[in-house]
Amino acid sequence: MNVRDCLLWVLVCGSLLGCQHDPAPIDYVARVGDQYLTQSELSDRLMTLQLGSDTTGARQQIIEQWVTDAVLYNEALRRDLPAEPDVRQTLEEQQRDVLVNELTGRLYTGEQVAISDADIQAYFEKHRDELRLREPFVHVLHLTTRSLAAANAVREGLRARSRTRASEKDWDSLITEYAVDPTEARTLSARYYAEGQLFGNLPPLRAQLQRLRAGETAPIFEMGGLYHVLHVGDRVEAGTIPEPAWVEPEIRRRLQLRARKQMYAREVERLRSEALARDELDIR
Repeated sequence: MNVRDCLLWVLVCGSLLGCQHDPAPIDYVARVGDQYLTQSELSDRLMTLQLGSDTTGARQQIIEQWVTDAVLYNEALRRDLPAEPDVRQTLEEQQRDVLVNELTGRLYTGEQVAISDADIQAYFEKHRDELRLREPFVHVLHLTTRSLAAANAVREGLRARSRTRASEKDWDSLITEYAVDPTEARTLSARYYAEGQLFGNLPPLRAQLQRLRAGETAPIFEMGGLYHVLHVGDRVEAGTIPEPAWVEPEIRRRLQLRARKQMYAREVERLRSEALARDELDIR
């Protein structure tokens, strides 16, 4: 078997069903010949289902589909379909696409790009108009407590605050004394966020946030056995040029993407140059 045939065989055997050369797994849930669907593979597929789905029915469907694919795969091999010219061509094209896509992904994500604070500041200064807020940004104080009395104490402390952030030490004390999750409360209060990014998994809390003006504290409400206290320290309207810290994650993402594109372009150019030097590249 030549190298080309070996590659085609690897592609076929590297599919979902795969060629099994390892010892039979102990935790398999289905077997067809030397092909095994393991419990961990089944669990991974079940995890992709939406919350609330019928996992018992889905489990059976996944197993049945796997078995169907396995017996069809075996039959395709028995009929020697990989040897047919049109099938071989399709496999070659798929192999090329899979390998190119895999290498491209690795070139983009394989090396962590270091972005300095100076890089972020320089990008901000150059693109400040482009970075105008597309939606309101808010500075939010939020924590959960296990008792109504504790929530009331926090709310009274918040209502006594000015609308500035001068009393950050007081808020930290409230977090330390009352918060169920101090880390989450401190992280949220550390900077401004786009309003649409907050509380997407808690619609009642998001509705309260949208109604609050700067300096206002929402009524306490209970959900899931916890009492929520919410205060909007500041609100900045869409169209405003933001502070660099507010958009730092977005700037960092853009700079990393740009750096990786440059790395990808350099690598492609290097490979083309080497192919030319070996007289393996000819464009007419």
